[in-house]
Amino acid sequence: MRKIRLFFFLLHVFDITISWSQDRTVGLVDYSPMVSDGYLLLSSTHSSNSYLLNTCGEVVHIWYSDYFPGNTVRLMPDGNLLRATKTKSSFFLAGGAGGRIEILDWDSNLLWEYTYSTESYRHHHDVVDLPNGNILILAWDRRSKETALQAGRNPDNLGNINEDVWGEHVLEIKPMGTNEFEIVWEWYLWDHLIQDFDETQDNFGVVEQHPELVDINYDVDQGNPDWIHANGIDYNAALDQVVISSRNLSEFWVIDHSTTTEEAKSHTGGNSGMGGDIIYRFGNPQVSRQEGSQELFSQHHVNWAKLNGRDDVLTLFNNGNDRVPQYSSVDFYLTPFSASEMQYERSGSSYSDPKLLLTYRSDEIEQFNYSNFLSGVQLLPDGHILICSGSTGSIIELDTNGTVVWQYINPITSSGIKEQGFDIINTAGISNLVFRAYKYELDYPAFLNKQFTNNSELEANPFPLSLCDEVLDVEGFRQSVVEIYPNPTSNFINIVGADNNISQVVLRNLQQADVLNISDNDIPSILDLNCLDPGLYFLNLYTKKGDLIVEKLIKK
Repeated sequence: MRKIRLFFFLLHVFDITISWSQDRTVGLVDYSPMVSDGYLLLSSTHSSNSYLLNTCGEVVHIWYSDYFPGNTVRLMPDGNLLRATKTKSSFFLAGGAGGRIEILDWDSNLLWEYTYSTESYRHHHDVVDLPNGNILILAWDRRSKETALQAGRNPDNLGNINEDVWGEHVLEIKPMGTNEFEIVWEWYLWDHLIQDFDETQDNFGVVEQHPELVDINYDVDQGNPDWIHANGIDYNAALDQVVISSRNLSEFWVIDHSTTTEEAKSHTGGNSGMGGDIIYRFGNPQVSRQEGSQELFSQHHVNWAKLNGRDDVLTLFNNGNDRVPQYSSVDFYLTPFSASEMQYERSGSSYSDPKLLLTYRSDEIEQFNYSNFLSGVQLLPDGHILICSGSTGSIIELDTNGTVVWQYINPITSSGIKEQGFDIINTAGISNLVFRAYKYELDYPAFLNKQFTNNSELEANPFPLSLCDEVLDVEGFRQSVVEIYPNPTSNFINIVGADNNISQVVLRNLQQADVLNISDNDIPSILDLNCLDPGLYFLNLYTKKGDLIVEKLIKK
């Protein structure tokens, strides 16, 4: 299998994207050698297959299934594929419906499956594999008119068909056998409601004094039983917390996973001491009647990201519905979490706002498409950011400067796989939706001792030359000029050929700040790195001919 290395020479280091004619409309359409090494997991809404792509946009593995995704598909460390899939239901008719979960091995053999869908409950949108091998499932639970009214629901906000109301719940399950599971932990939103509509019914209280509870009568879409429309969950192993994203309320909630199931029903217990109540929320203060402006707009894929050594950073795809001006963004927030108290800071009766660390906007980056639904974001280990604009099937990768170094457009549509040259994005009536996309490093444990298929593009009628065939043989050039070893290293590297070929050595960190700069006749053949912190760096070698070689360097 072809492997593209991160060595290259150019006259201008920041002008590195390889551009193509307008005929290149699907598959890989933009590429830079600065793209992160790894494999992209692609599952199109319109295909029951899941694909693994290399950075050249070529398919290197396929998983086959009888079911379309519904919606998340994840590659687990053991090489098995965890898929949420779609089944039929007469009771839960809403976007994101799934109903079934399956686990496939590398060869597409079905190892385990379960249909979590009845007239009372139904899985939807998301599943997460946990470090202990268990699985988190996001699901609806259907509540009758009588149950909703007893909980304090305003009759004007009852479901417009069956007058039912859907709650949300999260299950942690342990798969057993081939089609069974054990419930290890569970949390129900219905246990954490508040209302000030009817003092004769349950959950009556002062809404603005209890941001840890959800107002059952805050309804932006009156009559829709799916009033919350949660669209994603994620787990933080370091904090033992779960985050839940609500599209309709435009906010996310953090709950304490360290509770027992009984504590999760209550308002006490767990590391936070708050039981199953919401220990942090952000995005739309109107929902809990707090002061402040709305910051999230129908967001998707809220997930934990370790950034700057912090475990309590949350990132998300902020779709931007009803935002003025309208644009999508990917946002990174540092939450006001106190590790000593295992709680999030409050200011008066409301939770303190997080700090916006980083944001990229679709109206400022040409290849970043606005997407009013679906979509996701992933922080990669080297600091790059993967963005999936789900409504247009466009996936881009940004480097640490916010420059697009890679773009792939899903060629799988509602009317089949499109040929190279077909303009999906600008053709009305053609859907190439992607719920999310994930990228995995080359050394991800799932790939150990696995066989990959012959490389081929996914789109129909691909160009005779793949994008990577156009890339210069940079590895051969590098070896003819200079040799660098060992990498990774604990204390030093050898630079063979530096005295004859290299005029300047610059070492930069992930933030592109210089941590070492040597030029002229002072360049040693052995570079001492003992003073550097462990991490990923970029070694920039400027040749005496005016060219540049860049290599990833790992300090252990």
